[in-house]
Amino acid sequence: MSCRARVTASLQPLCDRARRPTRRLVWSSACHDTLAAVLDMTASAALPDLGLDGLRPFDTFTRQPDAWPRLVRALTGRPFLRSEGMAIIPGTPHVASGRLLAEFREAVARFDRFYRAVIAAYYAGGTELVPDPMFARMLDAERTIELALPLTRLDLVITEDGALRAIELNSVGVCTHHIRTAAYLGRELARLGFPDDARRLAWFYDEMVASIRRAYVRRAADPVAAPRIAVLYTSDMFRASRVLWRDAFTRRGFGFVACHADELALGPDGVRVRGEPVDVVWSDYLFFFGYQQRRYAETRFPSRFGDFSRAQAEATRILDHPDWPRLIADGRVVCVSPAQAYLAWSKHLLSWIHRGDRPIPEADRAWLAEHVARTWSASERIGGALAMDEAMRRRDELLIKPCSYGGSHGVLPGCECSAADWARRIEEIWPDPAWVVQAFHPPRRTADGQFLSLGLYSYGGRLGGITLRAGASRNVSARDSVFLPAVADDVT
Repeated sequence: MSCRARVTASLQPLCDRARRPTRRLVWSSACHDTLAAVLDMTASAALPDLGLDGLRPFDTFTRQPDAWPRLVRALTGRPFLRSEGMAIIPGTPHVASGRLLAEFREAVARFDRFYRAVIAAYYAGGTELVPDPMFARMLDAERTIELALPLTRLDLVITEDGALRAIELNSVGVCTHHIRTAAYLGRELARLGFPDDARRLAWFYDEMVASIRRAYVRRAADPVAAPRIAVLYTSDMFRASRVLWRDAFTRRGFGFVACHADELALGPDGVRVRGEPVDVVWSDYLFFFGYQQRRYAETRFPSRFGDFSRAQAEATRILDHPDWPRLIADGRVVCVSPAQAYLAWSKHLLSWIHRGDRPIPEADRAWLAEHVARTWSASERIGGALAMDEAMRRRDELLIKPCSYGGSHGVLPGCECSAADWARRIEEIWPDPAWVVQAFHPPRRTADGQFLSLGLYSYGGRLGGITLRAGASRNVSARDSVFLPAVADDVT
């Protein structure tokens, strides 16, 4: 019996009899290259008690206690949940409201202005921002384009006292990969006879597609009512997501095609795929994997991701094409995400928040300083803003993380290692600009003891999705956790 079949067979009877929330780790040496720890589906069989004012489960699941266990049973063993680099346990959809929702909206609006300031600082010169060479020509083409980043996610923790602390930036549209779970839940809810709840979860793709449309209308030289979008990908990756993307875009008035780089025909008059003109190129699922190719080759994913070994070469083929920057500058094609998004990717930018010599919008400086975890870049550490011996003494209050990896790769809270190991790692990363030291804010715990983290999708400063993740570790990863989507209470 295969590893997947053994896991599915073991989970089904547990899920059938589940009546309380649990989160079990099932270890298997046969799965060491795919999923080291399999989350028990019974984790989501009961409504979680998040203990937060302003977050409540969908009314359907409180009015009909059997509704959520029915959905869990329907989802058990589905390969989609353990695919494309993730291993997700779906959690109960929630509604955000009141003061907490207002804080979420304020956070994304303020960080949108921060992103704009970072991009403006790059073009003004005089900062340490050094773009990846693969984007240099495209960044020059975007010099005269002033536009909010269309697809971003801000990662935060909610502390035990209910405060928000931002801990990571995700400025490139590949961060929307995680909302596929909300779309999948919506499809299952519709099949089980809950169309109103399914429509509410459509908010995630409603806002994503609307943001891409806004970017297109603002940047296109001659926008049309029904633009055609081409989604780039490499090898045979994202097969399941491509089905969701096609549905999301065509339902919302776009023409859609998914293609490889060699199918994208560039010329002085525009872009074509299979002979048909294209208005928007969603490049993130190729360009980002080209940008991250070396780093992702070193990253362990909880499920098979696919072969991205040619992504950099395929992305470079487009980025180095002589017509590409001219098409971008003239608005003959709109690229999502813009190259400007990669300027704001590095986690070291959070260190700007607490520095008086960095171009932070003055109206946002105090708020950001209060709501962002203090972060020290290599230049600050070397300059004495944080001394090495102090960092070693404050082991329980700090963590280290790489600036450009994802999925919690390399993140080490000092409280989770010995004093000797912490001292060794601090010495190793101290002068390295690829690493930051950050204040550790222990995340809030649910009633059953799981740690919570939070993702806020910001589409040009507009809140477009709320994702809560629950896990057994203080270092909760979006890739292998209980995923609880939340919608704003004014979404119907």
